[in-house]
Amino acid sequence: MSKQCFECNEAYSWDSGRFSKSQWLKGTGRCKTCVQATGSVGGHTGDGCGGVVTRRTDTTERYADTAGEEGANAVVYKDRLFSRGAFKNVYKGLYTSGSRRGEECVFKKFQQNLHFRPDWFDKEVAGAQRAAGLIDRFNREGTAPRRVKVRINIPSVRTTTSPETTWLVEPFIHNWTKFNSNTGFCKRNAGEVDEVMQALSHFSYHASSGQFVLSDLQGGVYRDGVILSDPIVLSREAERYGGGDLGPKGISTFFSRHHCNRFCLDSWQLPRDTNAYFAQSEGSSLLGNYGIPHKRYLYQLMPLDTLQEEDSYDSDYY
Repeated sequence: MSKQCFECNEAYSWDSGRFSKSQWLKGTGRCKTCVQATGSVGGHTGDGCGGVVTRRTDTTERYADTAGEEGANAVVYKDRLFSRGAFKNVYKGLYTSGSRRGEECVFKKFQQNLHFRPDWFDKEVAGAQRAAGLIDRFNREGTAPRRVKVRINIPSVRTTTSPETTWLVEPFIHNWTKFNSNTGFCKRNAGEVDEVMQALSHFSYHASSGQFVLSDLQGGVYRDGVILSDPIVLSREAERYGGGDLGPKGISTFFSRHHCNRFCLDSWQLPRDTNAYFAQSEGSSLLGNYGIPHKRYLYQLMPLDTLQEEDSYDSDYY
């Protein structure tokens, strides 16, 4: 037996977990997603986390803690392309078990026309885990106001059949915002949250003694902070954390365009080399694609003439 949500007109069974008990028993009930989206949260409509209102509403609390929960199953709607980024396609999905049962998620896969390595999926998960440690330290030691708490979704790697496809899966995020890219793009004259994100990138380099930079920061803005998704960790070994890890010259390029703000400290380290080796792009840049050389050719790169550099802007929201 199924019930149709009178707001989105989607039909779900009781076992799907998409209806609360009270909404299921109503003559005309709404699914959990619609109940969440139409509530007024933090002065905006629809900035909840998607799912059970009583557990995760307008805040980031607990949200990222169960993002990569082991043993939680999910299904992907392969006919529901939700977003197309610079090198990933994103599809809507639904958790069918675990603490997020009945909540929306997203399935991400590399676009077919790209050159990528199968191990990039696991490397991106490792990058998110590395980022989580630096973010935790930023929350404790950084300069951000307490009202801007930063968290991150840790994705899980899953494989579906017919045809066999590998995905990165994580909870759905509302209020999507792009803060910077792995080639140093960022919005100028932006607000407080944007400034905190640029400071987080700088702090990550300082806190890791120059080994890593958290870049390509993007995610959802909530009443008590930000939930990041799919960041790119730039390291001293290109491709260590996936195809977006542009290595030492990526770190130099990022800082060639970084402008310290009120949340950066003068005592934070900066790299000696702040030349730009890659053209600036709002979207993510990937090794071996769209003018970015493969890892083995990075040593040949010479600094760009920044006066003649042309900015290119893509849309990479995942």
